[in-house]
Amino acid sequence: MIYSLGENQDLSFLEERELEQVAIGVYQVIFNFDQNMSIMVEDRFEFSSGSEVHVWKPGATSVAGITASLLGEKVKKVRVGSGSSVELVFSGNKRLMLTPEKSRYESYQITHRGGSIIV
Repeated sequence: MIYSLGENQDLSFLEERELEQVAIGVYQVIFNFDQNMSIMVEDRFEFSSGSEVHVWKPGATSVAGITASLLGEKVKKVRVGSGSSVELVFSGNKRLMLTPEKSRYESYQITHRGGSIIV
């Protein structure tokens, strides 16, 4: 369990994972990948496809629905940035950016076979 990520955090286990399901709730979006990996977002993320950028925050279900275009796509690259941000690059230059904001609540959780990373 981690509460912040350093820029050297290794998240390469997400690379080549296929997105199998997007579960949309009012206050969270869960991205379920193959091999029992998932990312649950409760704070904020950005989804970009080409020049369009869509920002999701709790309650923005229409923005969450746009991420369904990632279904069946594999994560090609994972980058950890400052402020515990994580960028997942999919084929077709589609990107999912987890950008936590300062809050007393968790922003996102990455679950994999080795445990959970909570930010």
